[in-house]
Amino acid sequence: LDRCTNDTVHLNRAYWDPEINITYISSRHLSTVFAVQPTTKSRGKLVWSCGLFGNLPVQDPSRTRPVWFGQHEVTPINTTDFVVFNNNAINDCTLDTGGQGTPEIVHWRVEDNQCIILRRIQLPTEKTAFQGSAYILPWYQWVAHAPKPGVTLQFSTNGELLWAIQQTDTVDA
Repeated sequence: LDRCTNDTVHLNRAYWDPEINITYISSRHLSTVFAVQPTTKSRGKLVWSCGLFGNLPVQDPSRTRPVWFGQHEVTPINTTDFVVFNNNAINDCTLDTGGQGTPEIVHWRVEDNQCIILRRIQLPTEKTAFQGSAYILPWYQWVAHAPKPGVTLQFSTNGELLWAIQQTDTVDA
C-alpha cells in the first residue's frame, strides 16, 4: 500500500456523531470509509468499513468494480445513510481516472451488514473536478462542490443538473 509516498492512508474527513458515539473516517488512498466507536481515550473498535478494503459486502448492481476509488469526504445523512464525493480515480495518488469514469456523488446505506448503493450521480464531463464534497439537501436534491477547478453543482432528485457556479461567480442555468 505504499503507492502514495508518505501518505498511505490520506484521511480526508472524520465526523463524530455524539448521539451514537461513532466516528466516520474517510480514507482516500484506501478507498474505504470506516465507522469506529471509541472504547477508551486512545483506542477504538471498528464497527464496519465499506469500500475497497471494507469488511462489509457491497450491493451495487451498476458495477462490477469497487464501490468507489479515491473518495473525498464522507457526509452522514443519518445513522445508516451516507454520501461520498467519488473521485473515481484508479490511481488515488495522482487522481488518474484511467479512463474509468468521471467524479460522482454516491449515496449509500449500511443495512443488514452490507453497503447498499442507492444512487450515483455523475458530474458532467465539462465540469469534471476532483477532491470535492457532496451533500444532500433536506428536499433530496444534491450538491457537489470541488475546489479544483472551483465549481459548485446542484442536481435534482433524479440527478439532472440544475445549476453550476464557477469561481468567476457566473451562474449557468
